[in-house]
Amino acid sequence: MENDLSDHMNLNNNKENKDEIQKVENIIDKLKVCFKKNKEYSSKKILFIYFIALITIIYSIKALTFKKTKISIKKYNLNQNTLNKTEEILEKLKPNMLYKGPVFPSDGNITKEWVFELIDFMKDLENKKSYEEKYIDKIYLLQMISKAKSILAEYDEAIIDLNIPKDKNFTIVGDIHGQYYDLLNLFNINGYPSEDNIYLFNGDYVDRGSFGIEVITTLIAFKILYPNHFFLNRGNHEDVDMNIKYDFAVEVVADKYDKEVFDCFCEFYKFLPLGHVINNKILVLHGGLFSKEGVTISELKKINRFINIQYDNSLICELLWSDPRDIEGWTPSERGAGVFFGQDVTEKFLRENKLDLLIRSHEVKMEGYEIQHGGKVITLFSAPNYYDLYGNKAAIIKLDSELEPNFIQFDASPHP
Repeated sequence: MENDLSDHMNLNNNKENKDEIQKVENIIDKLKVCFKKNKEYSSKKILFIYFIALITIIYSIKALTFKKTKISIKKYNLNQNTLNKTEEILEKLKPNMLYKGPVFPSDGNITKEWVFELIDFMKDLENKKSYEEKYIDKIYLLQMISKAKSILAEYDEAIIDLNIPKDKNFTIVGDIHGQYYDLLNLFNINGYPSEDNIYLFNGDYVDRGSFGIEVITTLIAFKILYPNHFFLNRGNHEDVDMNIKYDFAVEVVADKYDKEVFDCFCEFYKFLPLGHVINNKILVLHGGLFSKEGVTISELKKINRFINIQYDNSLICELLWSDPRDIEGWTPSERGAGVFFGQDVTEKFLRENKLDLLIRSHEVKMEGYEIQHGGKVITLFSAPNYYDLYGNKAAIIKLDSELEPNFIQFDASPHP
């Protein structure tokens, strides 16, 4: 994919930067006047003026230093305004002067220590922290989203080929659905992401659970930290309509941030890949297969993923919404989107595309996983005690050096 990342750091031509420079110059002029009249002011008043001036200058400089990028997806001939909302908001946004949490670096290069600081910052098991004590400032969150978008924009196709070396750990994770403390427990059990401990998350990060912001912020942070060793698929809940219906919109707009932040998340979803093919053998996607016959991986790679999901018989909708069933052929899904597909559909699709296995998510399973269609389909669900109601286990898959799936199950963790 052609990726035109324009650096808007030209201080002579950028109007906003000129405004910031003028603001600093005005403060300096006022300080000069203050020096001339220092006999008329008390020492406390002079110190207070210096303090306010210093804070204003610091935040003006911060506003100048973050590299705002415009994302260009030329291949799909898209309306660029629909893909740059985050960057447009950032051009007008200033840091909160009272914020004391993690600050996203101006060059976008974060460290492992920074990510762990962010994770700890968002933890509030006893529910005692104030808003400012556990949510990263809006400007830094949007900078993270913008950085992650620029990484994902590098993906040329909707389905990504991954070749995993035999000496690396590779883990696949199913639905998380806003269960932040279970996500952290998963990392404690299986190890945090690293260049040697590779993860692929298979969608549905938000909705239903109460901590969608914490979950998706953590996943975005790891994608920025390990762009070539941490992977994300889009699920059917990475979509504006589902978020409005199943509470992530309320969580973002009413509880933790505002509508601008929600709009930026919805923009971010469009950049997520729809699936990954592991070592030419295993297809990992969120939902399932298709009503159309003869669908190829090459055809799926050409899907325009930069859209909101329409509930129709399109490939992108069925890929995100379909479910395996013990039937022949396929039937319309009771969900109202996607299809139910049988073992014959699975075997034909895998045979024609020279694949061995389909790993998908999208359905709660009491053991955290289920093997179906003669061992050719695995459903993986990683949100234990779903809705605080189901009592189900969660599971993840670790692929061994021969690409054989090994299941790790775990129970729910305490949360506020």
